[in-house]
Parts: sequence; C-alpha cells; structure tokens
Amino acid sequence: MIQQIFVFIHHFSYLGIFIAAIFSGYIIPVPEEVLLLTVGYAASTGYINLIFTIILVIVAFIISDFIVFKLTIKNDKYVDKFIQDVLEIKFISKHRAWFEKNIGVTIFVFRCIPLMRFVGPVFSGYLKVKDRTFLFFNSLANMFCAPIIILVGYFARRYTAQIAIQLNGFRYSTSIIFWIFIGFIVTRIGEHFYKMRKARINKEKENIQK
Repeated sequence: MIQQIFVFIHHFSYLGIFIAAIFSGYIIPVPEEVLLLTVGYAASTGYINLIFTIILVIVAFIISDFIVFKLTIKNDKYVDKFIQDVLEIKFISKHRAWFEKNIGVTIFVFRCIPLMRFVGPVFSGYLKVKDRTFLFFNSLANMFCAPIIILVGYFARRYTAQIAIQLNGFRYSTSIIFWIFIGFIVTRIGEHFYKMRKARINKEKENIQK
C-alpha cells in the first residue's frame, strides 16, 4: 500500500507540490515549513527529483508572494485580513520607521521567519514598494531559505530510517508518523504565538477604550 502511494506521488506530485506551495500559508492552513520538510522527505525516497522540486517550489513561492504583493498595492478586499494582521504586529508597529527605511532587509528576513511568510509581501505592498525591489529581495530570500528547509527533510530521512529499521521494518510508517508529529508541533507553536498576539492586541484595545 505504501509503495502504491509513493508511485502515485511520483506521477502526480509535481503539480500538487506547485499548487500547495502557492497557497500554503495564505489559503491552505498548513505552514510552508511542514510542506517543505515533507517535500524533502519525498525527494529522499527517489520518487521525485530533488533539484527540480526545489526550483518548482521557489518559483511557486515567488509567484504567490508577488500576487499578494500586487493585491495589497491595489488594497484588494482579499488581503484586508493580512494587512490588518501585519499592521497590528506590535514589533512592526513599534519599529515601523526602521522597517520602512530598510525595506530590503525587511522583505528578506520576514520571508525566512517561520509562519511570517505574508509579512514581506503585505508590508511592501502597503508601502507601495517598487516591483523590482520587492521581486529582488523576495526572490533572494526564497532561493536562500526554501532549499535549506527542503534539504533538512531530505537528509533527516536517513536518521529516521535507521531508527525505524530497528523497529522491525516499520520504516515508512514510523517516518510518516515522525513528520506528522513535526508538523503538529510547528502548527501548535504557530497557533500559540498567534493567540498570544491577538490577546495582547485585544488588551491594548480595551485599555484605549478605557
């Protein structure tokens, strides 16, 4: 059964990976880090090509980030929530002048911070940054950060496989459970920080109203 699943991935995964990479973190409620780790693991099995997959993911990220960037410039209703979330981040509002002055660094750094994928495109679009400036720094960040996470998943497989082999041949099932666990932890951490931030914002609003 596991073999059949990986055969299916081999034939149909590239389009799925491309679509998932475009929407992860924006529409699909799955952190892109989980996607990249999973892609790296899949590539390590030999069912998908590592180099081609890395290029595919980078292109998908660049396209989706640029779409969000342009929608923010137009103040489109589909990105209203993202704009509000970015402007309400206390760290950004407190140091906003610095981030605006060093917009290239802002785009690059936030693109590489887990669960902060949307900050660069939205903040840049809100400031009406030039297209070429955004594309340069965002593309640079994607080409630097995405391959690192994919390679972590790629090389980590050998260690999870060694552990699983010792467990009477449950190599694939153990590896899959391992990555599900990693994904769960990353998601829970993200939810924790998000709830903390929302609670802080609500408290600040209550203090202002008083």
